[in-house]
Amino acid sequence: MLCEKCGKNEATIHYSEIVNGKKTEMALCADCAKEMGISADPFDGFGDIFGTGSLLSNFFGNALSSPTRRSSAAERRCPVCGASMYEIQKLGKVGCAECYTTFRNELLPTIRRIHGDVKFKGTSPASPVNDEAAKKARELDSLRDELSAAIKNEDFEHAAQLRDKIRELDK
Repeated sequence: MLCEKCGKNEATIHYSEIVNGKKTEMALCADCAKEMGISADPFDGFGDIFGTGSLLSNFFGNALSSPTRRSSAAERRCPVCGASMYEIQKLGKVGCAECYTTFRNELLPTIRRIHGDVKFKGTSPASPVNDEAAKKARELDSLRDELSAAIKNEDFEHAAQLRDKIRELDK
């Protein structure tokens, strides 16, 4: 079978990608695959197979699966460290704290997939200085969750009461 991109060389790589539920398959020669950033080596990026960089790069892999999205995202760089989303994807490491802001839309799905949410909901150490503020924040979070459930269940009277409590606490 000939390469579907160049039509000249023998296709040695079968490439599949699913973006938004739409599956695209291509048979490519090694040169065209390399040009598109697709490796023929199934262990590419796994030189240090137990290193965190190679493992995390798999999580970031879907963030830029489309070659057209990869090229446009590769051009945008973090203003602080100069990293591109393509480099973050390849290394599996975020360059600096500013990268989270710069590449927020690309990183959020991955962070949600890994952690389940993007907001910390664990326990915090007891602090006499921040105890009241932490208690208020926990109560607000609880009320907001309850408000969402009330809206989902179409209990609008209870939702209005919760909304008023939230407004009162936010003051």
